[in-house]
Amino acid sequence: YIILFLPYVVYVGGEHREVYHVTTLVFSIFGAIFSFINIVLIKQLIYRRKIYNGPIALILAMSYSQFVYDVTFYPADVNTPYDIYNGFALFQLAGGTAVSSYSNIMAFVVLAVIVYKKSIDIIEYMWICHAVIASIILFITILYILAIWIYPSELGYLFHISVGFYYYLRLCSIAFNFTASGIGLYYVNLIMKKAAQLRSAQDSAISTLAKRMLFYPIIQALSRS
Repeated sequence: YIILFLPYVVYVGGEHREVYHVTTLVFSIFGAIFSFINIVLIKQLIYRRKIYNGPIALILAMSYSQFVYDVTFYPADVNTPYDIYNGFALFQLAGGTAVSSYSNIMAFVVLAVIVYKKSIDIIEYMWICHAVIASIILFITILYILAIWIYPSELGYLFHISVGFYYYLRLCSIAFNFTASGIGLYYVNLIMKKAAQLRSAQDSAISTLAKRMLFYPIIQALSRS
């Protein structure tokens, strides 16, 4: 994203702004392609190898949300007609909110498993996760639609509230992911300090889980920054 916005910083106006538009389009296309490939690979894992568990369910939900975000990133970020802009911008906010929230859930679950050394059946509670995230998206959507209805020709106050709500939600999401990952790695470090003969099979499993899963929320956090 630093590379993505660099042309905008350097060529802030005039014809050079086309550089920013092209760069945004390229990154949006590549992001959508990689998100789609990720979805296909996870689906193959589920249907061919019959592997489906909580972490995979969360990663699949994040991948769908990321795909929505990537597909709508370019038309919601450049100068497009007003109606088209609003439609894509709304889906961009929804996708960004969803992927950030799912990454927070993953970070929380992994941290809970590491700290309490007990497995959590995420599948059983996935409907709650979906419901909570859908409620947040619905709140942003209502504000956004009201803004369009009240201010049909300009970006009004409610629009800035909805976008600002997403902005601060994203910052809180990033902070939570880094905090949870840091605490989790601290506990893993305590486990790894034990002599090899004192480590239980459970300790080894938790350490492996943390190494595999804790960095995924961090990557998602960085992709939202």
